[in-house]
Amino acid sequence: MATRYLYSKTLVNEYLGKSKVIRAATLDELNLKVWEVQRAWAEQEQRKRDAEQRDEQRKRDAEQREAERQAVSQGKAAEEERKTRGRVHAEQKTLEAQAATALHRGLLEASLGAEHQLEWDSLIDTRSCPSFSYAEPRPAPPTPATAPPLRFDEIPPTLQQVRARYNVPPRREFLEKVLRPVRRRRESLESEAHRRWEDEVAGYERRKTQAVEAHRALCTQCDRKNEAALKAYKAAVAQWEARRRAAEVAYDGAKEKFCRAQDAYNDSIRQLQRDYESGEPIALTRYVEIVLGRSQYLDTINPNYQVDYEPVSSTVVVGCRLPNPGDLPRALEYRYVVSRDEMTCTEMKPKDFDTFYESVLQQMVLRAMHEVFSATNMLTAKSDGESIEACYTSHVQSVVVNGWVHGVDPKTGNDFESCIISCQASREQFEAINLARVSPKECLRNLRALDAGPLAQLAPVRPILELDRNDSRFVESREILADLGSSDNLAEMDWEDFEHLVRELFSRMFSTEGAEVKVTQASRDRGVDAIAFDPDPIRGGKFVSQAKRYNNVVPVAAVRDLYGTVINEGAAKGILVTTSHYGNDSREFAKDKPLTLIDGPNLVYLFQEHGYEVRIDLRSSPAT
Repeated sequence: MATRYLYSKTLVNEYLGKSKVIRAATLDELNLKVWEVQRAWAEQEQRKRDAEQRDEQRKRDAEQREAERQAVSQGKAAEEERKTRGRVHAEQKTLEAQAATALHRGLLEASLGAEHQLEWDSLIDTRSCPSFSYAEPRPAPPTPATAPPLRFDEIPPTLQQVRARYNVPPRREFLEKVLRPVRRRRESLESEAHRRWEDEVAGYERRKTQAVEAHRALCTQCDRKNEAALKAYKAAVAQWEARRRAAEVAYDGAKEKFCRAQDAYNDSIRQLQRDYESGEPIALTRYVEIVLGRSQYLDTINPNYQVDYEPVSSTVVVGCRLPNPGDLPRALEYRYVVSRDEMTCTEMKPKDFDTFYESVLQQMVLRAMHEVFSATNMLTAKSDGESIEACYTSHVQSVVVNGWVHGVDPKTGNDFESCIISCQASREQFEAINLARVSPKECLRNLRALDAGPLAQLAPVRPILELDRNDSRFVESREILADLGSSDNLAEMDWEDFEHLVRELFSRMFSTEGAEVKVTQASRDRGVDAIAFDPDPIRGGKFVSQAKRYNNVVPVAAVRDLYGTVINEGAAKGILVTTSHYGNDSREFAKDKPLTLIDGPNLVYLFQEHGYEVRIDLRSSPAT
């Protein structure tokens, strides 16, 4: 039975997820049905796409509203965080300002509980020289080259194998007797197989010999490589050992130098201790410098102490650099202003700051006095037979502190250096004071400290006592060495020129140490001819010298006069220079005293040591 639908078509819409089979009796009917279905599906697809776009737009709008809400929320949180951070920062700065002010107000109190006497052993260098180490590793021995084992896996052929390969038939006596060709054929094949077997055996032996020879050559090559590598290794080891020995020699030299320097330093410390305990002025000055240098101050204060010692009155003179008003903190409180997003600072009122500044300076003066007196209250032990007596002695009976300020004069714009406070106290007077309970201002007033009104005005005063390096006796020095020739006789030159010549020599001797040498006014061998100020903390100090152009023996009276000058000048050492020589009584008197006697030969040697050829001929010069 025939169907009534002759035409059909399957329609599919993947977006809608639909499919449909269209059937029709005629082609026109099929096309019409297809068009109607496609139009209906197109309308459905458009409606679906429009709905999806509306949903997507609603989703985007909701996400945008959520983002805006979160942005507003985050902005508020950031604003609150900024305000909190600003307030916390202001509180921290306020605490820091209050702590800084409190530390400045407690400068004196911070020093009272500390131990200021030096522990001499703490100054001793106890470091051990680092042990020798050589970073370069020893050359590694070479890995020996080894030839691979001989591999010759070929097996020699056997006669039976060759016979089988050439199809040599077995011997059949009956058949071969009957049929002679069979025997002849067998014999011929056997002869050919035997010949071929011999050739193959010979080839095998030849190949085996070649393999053995090739392996032997490879082994020889490896032996040569190993020999060369071993030779290079031994050379490298020899070079390495030479470098190591050189490094050991350098280390031994460095170690010896280190030990010598360490011993010299430790000896200087022990000598400093002995000199200090015996009351040597230079050692005492150095000791006080170390004590004051260890005193811990705030970053805003750098006292930069300078110490001198006057042995006649057993007085330590301390020069102290005081801070400027601009160096000290003024802040009392910090506040954070939310509306302006900035930090404001509340400072001390000018009157309150002047009082605060004055208190800091007064505490520094009292603190320096306290540390000097406390550190120099020395405990020593005296032995008398078997009994040991402990007693307190001190070579410091008085301390003078001069407080100096460096600043800029607002009227002229020029720098100035002024002493604005000076105070002196005896040990007995100072040790009667309870520093933990005093008012620094009233304490200094009781000690009759010198100042010119409020310290904040930086008004200068004259120091009570200081080491005067601008002595009125100093005169401008003259250059003599430049015009001095090897033919000039020092024993015949003018006595004043001789004094300037000695000053030049001392200037060259002390030039590497940063010393300063000055010539005094002409004295005709009376008093001091030159004064040297050596800043070295251990061997330095004030040196006085006399130059005597003599042709005869220097009398012992001249040496005694120099010693008296050393005492009067408060100098660390006296130097007597002459063109002639000293007697035994002069050298005996100079023993155990801070005196150095330089005679004519030693003077010539000193000039030669500094590159100047001079001569002293006493026989040709007139008697002096």
